[in-house]
Formats: sequence, C-alpha cells, structure tokens
Amino acid sequence: MKNKLIISVLLFCTLTSCTGWLEVAPADRLTRENFWQTKEDVLSAMVGIYSLLRDNVETYIYWGEVRGDLLASNVGRAGADKEAFDVFLVNPSNSMIQFVSIYRAINQCNLILKNIPDVAVRDGSFNDKLIKEYTAEARMLRAYCYFMLARTFKDVPIVTDPAERDDQNFYIPKSPQADVYSFVYDDINYAVDNLPQSYATVLETKTRCTYYAALAMRAEVALTMGYYDLAIQDCETIISSRTYYMLPGTDYLSIFYPPACTAESLWEFPFNKQLGQTSVLRNRFNSNQHFNGTHLRDLFSSEAEQLYGIRENASLTSGDLVNKYNVSTDDAHWILYRFADVLLMQAEAYAHTTTGNANDRFQKVASLVEMVAKRSLIQNDPENLFVFTVDPPLSVDEADDMILNERGRELCFEGTRWYDLVRFASRDNFARKYLLTDRVVASFNGIEQQSIAPRIANPESWYLPVSAADIVSNPALKQNPYYE
Repeated sequence: MKNKLIISVLLFCTLTSCTGWLEVAPADRLTRENFWQTKEDVLSAMVGIYSLLRDNVETYIYWGEVRGDLLASNVGRAGADKEAFDVFLVNPSNSMIQFVSIYRAINQCNLILKNIPDVAVRDGSFNDKLIKEYTAEARMLRAYCYFMLARTFKDVPIVTDPAERDDQNFYIPKSPQADVYSFVYDDINYAVDNLPQSYATVLETKTRCTYYAALAMRAEVALTMGYYDLAIQDCETIISSRTYYMLPGTDYLSIFYPPACTAESLWEFPFNKQLGQTSVLRNRFNSNQHFNGTHLRDLFSSEAEQLYGIRENASLTSGDLVNKYNVSTDDAHWILYRFADVLLMQAEAYAHTTTGNANDRFQKVASLVEMVAKRSLIQNDPENLFVFTVDPPLSVDEADDMILNERGRELCFEGTRWYDLVRFASRDNFARKYLLTDRVVASFNGIEQQSIAPRIANPESWYLPVSAADIVSNPALKQNPYYE
C-alpha cells in the first residue's frame, strides 16, 4: 500500500489531568528526529491512536449498524453514499468504505511496537512492566482495528511494518479472513496477559485498554471463531471479578451521557466538548435526523416490556429517532464493551457449546438473558415486578432468537447489530442464515422486500466491497468476489 493508504500519523497529547487524557496538542510542536526519546513520547503516540479511532464513530455506525434490522436511513438526509448501506447498494466507489483511516491507526500501532525497544534504551525509567503494558495496549488497539476490518471486508491485508520510507513495499495483498482472526487472537492474547486492570483515574480506566476490556474483546473474537468454552471462561472472569455491574434501569442513559464512564462500562470512546471534542452522535441521530429506529419497536411488544420496560423510551424518541445520544452538549460517549454485553456474550457461548448437559446450558442462557432484561424494568407494578422470568429455550434455534432479541433491545444503535447478525447466521456453514436474512427483509415494507431479499441472499454480500480508491493505491488488492 502506498503512503496515502497507510501513513505515519503522529498525534501528540498533553497528559496533564484526567480531563486531558485525550486532549490533542498541535502536531508541529515535535519532529520525528527528536521523538521516540522517552516513555512519554510512546504514550503521546498511543493517544494519537485513540484519537484516530474515536473520530471514526460515524463509520462504525454505517459499517456495523445501518445494515442491520433495527436502524433505517431517512431518505434524503445523509446523502446517496450513506443511504446506500441501508438498501444494500454499496459499490466500490462509495466514499464510506475506504479503510485508510483504520490503517492509519494500525500504522501508528506498528510504529509504537517498533520503537518501544529503542525508547527503552534511551529512557532508563521505562521499566519492564511498563514496556509490556504499552506493548499490550498497542497490540490490543491493533487487534481492534483488524477485527473491525475482517468483520466488515472479510479478507484484508495484514501489515506489521510501519510505513516510514518511500522505498518500502506498500503493495500488500489480502490475507484470508481466518488468518486475520488468528492474528487478532494472538494480539489480544498478549493484551490479556499484560494489560493492567486499571489506571490512575476512572476516565483512563474506562477509555484505555485494560485487562477486563481485553477479556471482553477476546470473548467476542472467540465467539466469532467458534471457541465457545473460551468465551464462557473470559466472560466468567469479568462477571466474577465484581468490578462491573449493570446500572438500575432509571440510570440507563447515564451509560452514554457525559461524564459517562459508569460502573457498567469496560471500554468506551469519550468526547468532551470543553476540549473541543464534539461527537457526531446527536447531530446524526437527532439534529439532522439521518436515521429512524421504527422497526426496533417490534422488539418491545411483549407484555413484560410494555408493562415495565424503560429501554424503549431510553432508546427511542416518540418520533422514532434514536434517544440514546440525545444530549445537548453533543459529546455523548461511544461504548465498545459494557457489562450487559458480556452477560449476553456468555449466554450465546452457552447456547452453542457442546460441553455439559444441554438442559443446564439452556437454563444458564435463560438466567443470563433474564439478568439483562430485569435490570431495565421500571417498578410501575411492585407486586408483579419480580414475577418476570425468562423460560429456558428448548433448542439452539430458540436460544438464538432469544439472545438476538435481547441484544437488540439492550445494545441497539451501538454499532454491533450487523456483526451480531452475521456471526449468528454464519455458524455451522450458514445453517441459520435466516437469522440475518429474515430479520433484515422483515424490516422493509412489502414492496421493498422483493428487492432486498436477493441482495442479501449470498453471504458474500454481507461484506463490503474494497474501495476502488484503495485498489488504485494498492494494485495488489483484489476486489471481493461478490462485487467483481
């Protein structure tokens, strides 16, 4: 890939207080020649990665949410390229599919990993423990990037050398998705083994890579790769630590509203308007009304949800706009992993493992789903509140429906829905392909269903095309077969 696809981007920060953890200072204050001298330089470069990833929130919405069954584009609001995601008409010229920004973050990770040994020689205070922690942080961030790319585009190039010279080989071909997932798993394993459980402040602990955030990510990677027992173990480590818990239903929106960083959060991207960090979330979901969540209401139609449910009002406005990020300060946080997600990932793993007695596994699925559902109930009817129960599923198919429905109610509009559908529908050689196709088709009206169904019938269509601009930059890239 040429430098314009993977370039060296160094963003520097001032780490002066907990509120300054992601405050970016002008990049022209330092040059490459006098950089990489101290551990503080490594940390500054690390903050640059978080800034790059945080600035891509809108991309995550289109890649991971709009193509699902719960969020729809309001036609004429966002423009043709963005609205093409909703109707599965994304082509290689679409401006929203370039992965240059993700590879910039990967390149920054690679720069850090390459330069840490030299900094260790120059800075005697850069001790072995901190070296391992910074290495683990860079590898987890790189793992996050590649996991995002592989889930979105399937086969992608694996690049481990930073782009520093014009005479480097930038023409890297794609690696198979399975190899990318293995690479991600190696990186996240190192992160689990070496990251700290917490940092000096709550803000840093919630917004930087930690041991528990790495466990949550490894659990999701394990689910994607079919390592169900490992996913159960990682989720159980988080649950049994008693470090995290679900907030009462009445505090549900505080998960996203500044200052956020609640006891439920394992990892999030923060925004702080006082530091000039404005989130696009309220602008896109509310002010400019790019989307509606009308179809989500179907998931709140049960008697229990109608009687007690708080999440429907917390998730949607009366006009079916997204309510989660509707804060006047325009700096709602973007959540990557939180405790409710961990519980539902463990439920999913129990549904699909073959270890142990099936009845016991399904009972565990029900109890985990019930924990999430009950948390979000309002005590409008104290006599009946705790009568609410979730009956164990009788089959894997029934468990999948139960978990997908609960993930939709709990995690809607948080950038996970499309990846959830693909993961569930891809298992066992697409044995439950209908979990994606039926739900997505049902989210359109009768006339539209006839055109949408054939567009998503082929699982290869579930991945986005490689950008034509990226192929021009790197002739070694090949277009995804479905789009040739």
